[in-house]
Amino acid sequence: MDPSEAEITAFWDTIDMTGWSTELHMSFRVFARLRDWGGMEWVRCVLLLVVLERVWGFRDKGMLTAPQGKEERPLEVPWFMQRARKWEKEVELEGTDRIGPCRVEGSLSARWWGWWDLMQPWERVGNDGRLQWRDDLDAEVWENLTKTHGHNRMLLVVGCLLWWGEVAAADGDPVLVADWQVAVENVAWAMGGGGSMKRLADEKSTADVAEKKSKAATNKALGVGKRKAAELKEDAEKENAKGNGPGA
Repeated sequence: MDPSEAEITAFWDTIDMTGWSTELHMSFRVFARLRDWGGMEWVRCVLLLVVLERVWGFRDKGMLTAPQGKEERPLEVPWFMQRARKWEKEVELEGTDRIGPCRVEGSLSARWWGWWDLMQPWERVGNDGRLQWRDDLDAEVWENLTKTHGHNRMLLVVGCLLWWGEVAAADGDPVLVADWQVAVENVAWAMGGGGSMKRLADEKSTADVAEKKSKAATNKALGVGKRKAAELKEDAEKENAKGNGPGA
C-alpha cells in the first residue's frame, strides 16, 4: 500500500535535525526531491541513513576503503566530489545516456550494483554472484559495512540512488523504475531490515557510551582521591607547623 501524502509530508517536514552535519542537511533537502515519487521505501531508506549517521554522532569520516577491497565507484561519484559536492546541481551521467536496465553494461544501474556488491560482506554473496537476503547472519558480519557512515560512503550510495531515481521518474519506463526500487529496498534492508547494520551500530554506540561513563566514573573517583590526599597532606602540614611553632 502506498503511503499517504500526510505520511510522507510528516517524515520530510518533521524529522529531528539536531546535531546534523552541514553535508547531511544539504543532501537531505535534495533527497526530498523524490518525496512525491519515491514512496515509503525511499522514505525508509533515507530515514535509516539518518539513523546510522546519528548512531555514529554525525561524524564527517567513516571507513575509507570498501569492505571487500579496491573500490569501484560509479564515475558520477568522483565527478560530483570534484565539483565541490553541490547537491543541488544536476549530476551528469557518465559513459551512457541510459540508467539501465541493470543488465546493460556501462549503465548507471550496472555501475551502482558493482559498487554496492563490493561493499557487502562476502557472506551475502550467493554461488551465482548475486546478493542474498539473509536474516541468519551474525551482527559482526556487518561490522565493516556499518562503518561506512560519513560523507564519503553510505551518503554517496544513497546520493547515487537519488540521481538514478530522478532519471527513472522522468523516463517512466516500468523496467527502469522496478530496477531502482529493488536497489532502494536492498540498501534499506542492509541498513535496518534483515541486515544488522543498525543493530551493530547501536551496540557499538551503547558500548562507547558505557566506556565513556566508566572512564568518567574512574576519573571522578581519582579526582576525589586526589582531593582527599591533598586535604590530608594539608592537615598534616598544619599539624607539623603547630608542633614546630613557638613553645614547642
